Amino acid sequence: MNILINAVQEGNTDMVYALLKQHDIDVNYRDDNGNTALIRAAIKGDTEMVKMLMEHPDIDINSRNLEGDTALIEAVWNNKEVIVSMLLEHPDIDTDFP
Repeated sequence: MNILINAVQEGNTDMVYALLKQHDIDVNYRDDNGNTALIRAAIKGDTEMVKMLMEHPDIDINSRNLEGDTALIEAVWNNKEVIVSMLLEHPDIDTDFP
């Protein structure tokens, strides 16, 4: 598993913060299920992680996993209302669900 995704899964905010400062970090890396760190953070409902990831200039806010789900879709399905609101504020968010 990718170190950034692993840090998100473990809830290690300090590690995520440090990793996002690295110039060569692949913030959109996908795990075996196609999930990115942002999708994982949205599923967990971790507002601090979602905020940090959304602020990264290279974030693909609309990245889809192998099931075709984005962070927004996962947040909706997992009843993470605060995360949904946060994601909807991003200027590039795609609200067209397949």
